[in-house]
Amino acid sequence: MIGPICTVEWVPDPVDPGDEGGECVYMCDGPGGGSGNGSGPSQDPCDQKPKVNNKASTSYISNQNNTILANTISTGQEHGANQRLNSMSNLTDFKSQPVTSGTTSAWTPGFTWNQTDGFTIGFSHGHPGGTGPSPADVFILVAYLNSGMNGQQEAQRNFYKENASVTTMTQNGSYIVRITDWPAVQSIISSSFSTAPQKAMFNASYQTKAITYLTNNPSSNVGDAGTFALLNLLPNAITVFRAPVNSSSYVPLMINTSNEITVKPCP
Repeated sequence: MIGPICTVEWVPDPVDPGDEGGECVYMCDGPGGGSGNGSGPSQDPCDQKPKVNNKASTSYISNQNNTILANTISTGQEHGANQRLNSMSNLTDFKSQPVTSGTTSAWTPGFTWNQTDGFTIGFSHGHPGGTGPSPADVFILVAYLNSGMNGQQEAQRNFYKENASVTTMTQNGSYIVRITDWPAVQSIISSSFSTAPQKAMFNASYQTKAITYLTNNPSSNVGDAGTFALLNLLPNAITVFRAPVNSSSYVPLMINTSNEITVKPCP
C-alpha cells in the first residue's frame, strides 16, 4: 500500500518569532485525523539506550549529523535531514536524504511512508543558538502519527511509535527525544497546544522554565536548560538522550532531586 507523503512547516509564533516560539503546520496527500492512542517504547530510558545508540552510530546517521551541525554552525541557519528506512525489517538501512537549509529559527521536515520514498522515523536538525529540543520538535512526531500514519495498519503505527525520534544538534552536544507515552503527549497537545493563545502560553512557559534553570544553574548551558523545561512540561511522557559534540554515544537524562539535569545511571 502506498502511504501518504506529508510536508511540514514550522511557522514562527507572532508573540515569539524564535525557534521555541514556532508551531507545526503539516499537510498530507491522504486524509487527516486519527488518534495518538496506543503504546509506545519502554518507558525505561536504559531499555531504550541500546536502540538509540545503535541507530546513532550507523555511519549514515553519524555522517548526516556531522554535516547538519557543520552547516548549521557555519551559516547560522538551521539545517536538517529526514531519517527514512528503506524497509521496516532493517533499522540501520537508511534511504539517502539530502541535508537542506532552513532559516535562523526553523527547518522544514517531511514525511513519507511507503517503499518508494522510504519509511520516515524522524529527523535531525541543528539549532544555531544552541537551544535544546523544543515543544514543536516533539509535537511534530505526533502530527505525523495523526496525519501521515492515518489509515495505516496498527502494526505499522506501532512500529512508528516504537522507533520515531527527533535529534537536535548544537555546538554543545546533541539531543535525541523519544515519546514513551503517546496518549499523554496527545492529551497535552489537545488541552494546551491547540489554539494560538495556548501555543503562546505553552511556549512562554517553556522559555520561562529554561531561563529560570539557567539562572539557578549558571554553569549549565541553554541546551540542558531547554531539556529541563521540556521534561518538566511533558513529565513521564518522553525520554531525552544527550551526547557530546562529535560523539554518537548517547546517555539518558533525568531531573534529579535537586531539580537539575543529570545523567540517569544505567546498569
